[in-house]
This record gives sequence, structure tokens and C-alpha cells, in this order.
Amino acid sequence: MTFSEVLKPRFAGQMTEGELQFCQAARHILAQALNGYVPFAEAMASLSSAIQLIRENAAVVDAAWDRGLDSRFAIHQHDRRSSVSEDEIRFLRDMDGLVDFAVRNGLNFLFVARAMAHDLGELASNHWNLENLKKNFVLPQSKGWAERNQLPVADLDDLEAYSK
Repeated sequence: MTFSEVLKPRFAGQMTEGELQFCQAARHILAQALNGYVPFAEAMASLSSAIQLIRENAAVVDAAWDRGLDSRFAIHQHDRRSSVSEDEIRFLRDMDGLVDFAVRNGLNFLFVARAMAHDLGELASNHWNLENLKKNFVLPQSKGWAERNQLPVADLDDLEAYSK
């Protein structure tokens, strides 16, 4: 069985407008951190806070927007760029790849939220330090998605047309 044959039936689902808006806001914060405009730990804390509010609203993202989700994404862009380590760059690209892949290929929001909640929870418990994750043998669920994002999830007919 191929990767797409396993993944799509298990996680397919249309995202709501609020869920798509969350994904867009998350990708914006990830890009800000990747480009050094927001420190890594601050960006991760903001995303973690947003995920927590979604949990408090029983995973109903549209209700979370009504309860102030936008304020969780309001982070101060710094005048001076912060340095971003190679591990942080890889992590940010992988998390962005996960979100982008899910949106482009019609996967449900819980697929994204579960992986982000896992990774952000582990990061929080390790003081936002990726090196501590390695020391504690924690593997982020978003790991590798920057590379996987290169390929679409599609039916075999679609893949044949894509490869031509």
C-alpha cells in the first residue's frame, strides 16, 4: 500500500473556514520565526496557546475564533532579527510542511492539530529547546513533512497525470 493510499482515507475531510484561517495564521507565525522576526520560543508559545484555546473549545475552531483565538496569534515582531539555529529551521520547515500538505490535500484539521499539540507540548515541557527533545529521545510528529510536502496525495490517475 502506498503512502497516499494509507493517509487519505484515514484523514480526509474538509476543513472549516475557521480551521483554514488557523492554518494560515500558524503558517504566518512559522514564517516569522523562520525569518528571525520572532524568536523561536515566542512563536512556539503563541502556537501552543492557540492550540490550548482550541482544546478548551472542544476542538471547535470556529468557536475558538469567537473566544479570542486571534489574540493568541498577535505576537510582536522584533526590530532586530533573532538568530535561528539549523535545528529550529528544520523544525519550522517541517511544521509548515505538515500544515501546507494537509490544507493542499484535503486532510482534516485534527490531523494537523494532533501533530502540533504533540510537538508543542513536548517543546513546552522541554523549555522550548529542541536540543532537550533530542536528549529525551522525543521525535516530533511534524518531522520530515518539509520533504513529504513535495508530493501530492491523489488518486493513481491523478498521480499519473502529475508525473507527465
